[in-house]
Amino acid sequence: MTDAKNVHLSENTVSDNRHFQVTADHEASALELLAQACPFSKAKLKDFAQKGAIWLSHGGKKAEAIRRLKRTLKLGQQLDLYYNPKLLQQPLLGEEFQATLIKDFGAYSVWFKPRGMLSQGSKYGDFQSLPRWIELRSELLFGQIRQCWQIHRLDRATEGLMLIAHNKKTAAALTRLFEEKQIHKTYLANVWGAPEQSEWSCLEPIDGKKAISHFKLISRSQIDGQAVSRIEIAIETGRKHQIRKHLASANLPIIGDRLYGNAQLNKQYDFDLQLSAYKLRWICPINHDEQTIQLSDELLTLID
Repeated sequence: MTDAKNVHLSENTVSDNRHFQVTADHEASALELLAQACPFSKAKLKDFAQKGAIWLSHGGKKAEAIRRLKRTLKLGQQLDLYYNPKLLQQPLLGEEFQATLIKDFGAYSVWFKPRGMLSQGSKYGDFQSLPRWIELRSELLFGQIRQCWQIHRLDRATEGLMLIAHNKKTAAALTRLFEEKQIHKTYLANVWGAPEQSEWSCLEPIDGKKAISHFKLISRSQIDGQAVSRIEIAIETGRKHQIRKHLASANLPIIGDRLYGNAQLNKQYDFDLQLSAYKLRWICPINHDEQTIQLSDELLTLID
């Protein structure tokens, strides 16, 4: 049994989120340390670990999420529990969102991420992110348990294609391809308004950093007399909300964009964000041939 004197606890509260930190001064299981230091049952702590809210730091290495609390901690090792009650009260295998496997390459796979699903987790949990969602279902989906590594990101409100690696070597290879701009993402967006040109580019910096987007008009239509356009977008840089900001600056806000869009029209029509990462083109790190995948009309949910 671990005495309280063997545990250092700090607690920081911001809104409803809480942070518990435990440092052991002798060998003990992660579960025993946390159970004595935190106001949660052992069953709850095990659940939090499976959801990716408990992190281990040691030896100056980058903290890692730990799933099993039977692990014995050594002197000086530190545990951090990041508690978000709204998130952690949700079930581990929630079925609110359903991702779709598009193609399996073995060492990596291509997925359709629906709107509302996270593309990555946070320190407060990862169980609702696409990589963890796949991991938890991998035995059923692939016939074996697979680990998952996130390669790139999509906004939570954006649907579209994502690459997921299943080993560290392939994750590094795909990440390198992104850095070398050998993986190309093409987006489609429905916007309010009509562009004056059929093709144009935006070089407006974002947060003081270089940002380049290229736009092409695909079609024009109307909703109750209000001009609507479908735009194809290719980006050379990946700044946060780059496409949304660049289109808004051109007075062509994406339909359903609650951050940069037309508030009056969004309130009137209540559409989801009309942005989709609908095409991927890349060089396969295994076969070294070019691959292109485009969303089918069945999965592409943009309004017509």
